[in-house]
Amino acid sequence: MRLKIIEGGDKRAIRRLLAPAARADKAFDKRVAAIVDAVRDRGDRALEQFARRFDNVSPPLEVSPADIRAGADRVSADVRRAIAKAYVDIRVLDLNSVRQLSNRVAGHAPGSDGPVAKLLWAIGAQSLGHAWLDALGPLALTGADDGHAVSEYFYSRPSSVYGGSAQIQRNLLAQRFLGMPRT
Repeated sequence: MRLKIIEGGDKRAIRRLLAPAARADKAFDKRVAAIVDAVRDRGDRALEQFARRFDNVSPPLEVSPADIRAGADRVSADVRRAIAKAYVDIRVLDLNSVRQLSNRVAGHAPGSDGPVAKLLWAIGAQSLGHAWLDALGPLALTGADDGHAVSEYFYSRPSSVYGGSAQIQRNLLAQRFLGMPRT
C-alpha cells in the first residue's frame, strides 16, 4: 500500500478526502429498507426472525430477572461497589448540571458552579474508568475489549487537571465561596 501525501493547501484534495464515500449499491439499500419496513410493521416478531437469520439466536431475547440476579451474585463485592460509586458520582454530576441549567434559565448569575462542575466531572470520569477496569479484571490487560477500558482509564486520569487542577478548584471554592483563608 502506498501512502499518498496531500498538501495542506490543496482544498479539492482535502474535500475529496473528507467527503463521505459514495455508495451506489441499490440492492443493498433495498435489503436494508426491507428490514426496516419489516421491523416497523411486525415489531418484535421481525426482530426475532432477523436475530435467528443473522445472529443464529433464538427467542427469548430477553434476560430474565432471575438470570440478572444470578449474574449479579457472581460479581465480587468490590466490583459492585466500584460500579455503584461510579453510578452515584455520575448521577451527582447529572443533577448538578440540571441545577446549573435551571439557575441560568431563572436568570441567576454563575457562582461556585464552575469549580463544582469541574470537580464533579473529574470524580465521575475517574470513577467510571476505575469501575470499568474493576469489572473486566485481568481481561482489561489482554485487550479483550479492544483496549477501550484501559484507554478510558488513562484518559480519565488527567481530567482532574483540565481547566485547573482539582486542588485549585477546591481552593477556589474554599476561598471565594466559603470565605476560608488562604493557607
